[in-house]
Amino acid sequence: MTNALKAGSLLRTGWLETAESLLLWLGLFLLPWQWRTSVVTASLGGAFFEYGSIFLYASDIVVALLLIVWLAGGTKKIKLAPQGVLVPLGLLIVWMGLSIIWAQDREVVLTTFLHWALWGGWLLYLINRVKNLEQILWPLVWGLAFQAIWGVGQFVLNGSFSFLTNVDIFTEPNLNPAVSGVPVVIVDGLRQLRAHGMLPHANIFGGLMAAGVGAAVYLGCFNKNARWLIAPLAIAGILSFSRSGWLALVLVGIAILGMVIWTKRRVLVSSLVVLAVSVVVVGLWQAPAVMSRFDMTQSLEQRSWDERVEGLQVWQEVTGGVLLTGVGAGNYPVYLVRQVSDQPSWWYQPVHNAYLVMLGELGWVGLALFVSLILGMMTLQWKMLKQKSWCWLSVVPLAVWLVVGFFDHWPVVLHQGAMLLFVAVALIILSFNVSLKEINKEG
Repeated sequence: MTNALKAGSLLRTGWLETAESLLLWLGLFLLPWQWRTSVVTASLGGAFFEYGSIFLYASDIVVALLLIVWLAGGTKKIKLAPQGVLVPLGLLIVWMGLSIIWAQDREVVLTTFLHWALWGGWLLYLINRVKNLEQILWPLVWGLAFQAIWGVGQFVLNGSFSFLTNVDIFTEPNLNPAVSGVPVVIVDGLRQLRAHGMLPHANIFGGLMAAGVGAAVYLGCFNKNARWLIAPLAIAGILSFSRSGWLALVLVGIAILGMVIWTKRRVLVSSLVVLAVSVVVVGLWQAPAVMSRFDMTQSLEQRSWDERVEGLQVWQEVTGGVLLTGVGAGNYPVYLVRQVSDQPSWWYQPVHNAYLVMLGELGWVGLALFVSLILGMMTLQWKMLKQKSWCWLSVVPLAVWLVVGFFDHWPVVLHQGAMLLFVAVALIILSFNVSLKEINKEG
């Protein structure tokens, strides 16, 4: 090869590596953003129908470009391990695609399948190309911390910036706390907006903040500076007033405490202190609002509970005869329209339980594949527990996803939840396989 050809090859390789690094960072940073454009807009009774519409997200474009750059770089043999995790996940995605055969809305199935297939490719990229966990954790935590700061600002000003300035800002929803249906808490008759960030609902925001705390604590084991990002994430999580998000935060704290007792690492002690102080201070500051979330005499909280109970009852009634195969990936709300035709468009939404959503849409076959995936992750985690005890904290984001899934549908249904699942799986696999930076023992 001539010197000119060698120089050209090196230049091309350098350009691709730079593009790859930027796209990796950007894809993770954009995970919590609701930055999308409508490809197909569905309506019911003249009103917008979210779950029948098809969207293209900014993160879709970034991840697709990342995979193209990766493959264009002449990638070597792709590692398909651990098979105990990747095989059931791959079969689950294939089963989603096959559900197009019996689903009512085939476009929604195809979109759901393509999204999950894209993220499956993303997972393969992460476990094959990432050499240091900080490559994932830093952009993920910074993306969530940005949302946290934005959400705290919304709470303090009691309105979204888009609403207060009457200017569309990024992808922020227009949130006026005086409007019925906007997530608020009511204290002394006053409606206080819950923190949302750029996300469509405060419950999604709260769950992602809890996952962010777990990721920041794990990152803090490698870089002390990351521990200070725990504070805004925890504060924003409390101000989301999401009860499932609060439960996830409590479990994150318990996991950290367990690791402190087990490993005696001082770096974890400081992370636990930052988390505890943040939660206690904000909890005391907003004590009346926090308590209102457990006051079932309030019409707002009673309505929230009634909607969940009704959603469960309806799910039981309409899915009884289709639980072997399900109604098709992403098709439960569409199927619900056929079964119950006299409700407003907002009423047609998934049941508030990610596992029941999966059972209803993918049947017992799909749920069995998902359980196999989780069992594969647990097996890997058990091996890690015996060999690299400090890596056990990598399970926290996945644990948050699993816990929140019992109380809400967004971990499976919404873009951000599904992407979080793939990142959480990648973190556990990489924690077991990748050589990490030396933890500062003096931490």
